[in-house]
Amino acid sequence: MKLLCATDLQPRDAGVIGRAAWLARKLGGELTVLHVVAPDEPRGLALDDTRRPVLIVRHPPEFEYGRVMLALDLSDESAAALRLTESLAFAGEDIPFVVHAYHPPYEGMLASVGVGFDRLDTHAQAWRRDFATGVREFLRRHSQDPWRYRLIMAEDRPVPGILAVAGQTQPDLLVLGARAQGPLLRTLLGSVGQEVAGAADCDVLLVPSGLAQPKSAA
Repeated sequence: MKLLCATDLQPRDAGVIGRAAWLARKLGGELTVLHVVAPDEPRGLALDDTRRPVLIVRHPPEFEYGRVMLALDLSDESAAALRLTESLAFAGEDIPFVVHAYHPPYEGMLASVGVGFDRLDTHAQAWRRDFATGVREFLRRHSQDPWRYRLIMAEDRPVPGILAVAGQTQPDLLVLGARAQGPLLRTLLGSVGQEVAGAADCDVLLVPSGLAQPKSAA
């Protein structure tokens, strides 16, 4: 396995290089450290355009990744993130949390036409059950051990929902799929992966779709 560590060689990046060295040792990989002078494109623009997993390091490598939280939205990117996480050397550690942030559809529309609270609540509960079943089915399709995960359903928009659960569970590493977008679409709609990566307090691993099926770690 080949790993690339991109750094601007500032003092704050000592933890980034240290974590990259730890990961290379853990995975038996080859590490390359890259320093690019005076990048031309705006900060963060390349984050969604990469076709390789990107690890964003916030803390010195003083601990193993013992608590890993996966943020899933049932997309191909989420499937790639799940498979990659389970293939890594720390996959045997405790990986208890899978979170999906959502908002039951049509609630605002139903309320605006006078649907009562009881019917709204019944609708929301049924939607939660159906979606939780869908998440479990997603895990059964893509995980080698789907029952190891604790499922958390956060009723919120994706970015604040993911960050709220991360604040409560305090993972060492947050993993989520990254969907590539062109600059215009990213400007108009934003990027969940980029926003979460910019705001999370923990290390973040962004995984694009289209990765080859990884081999299980020894």
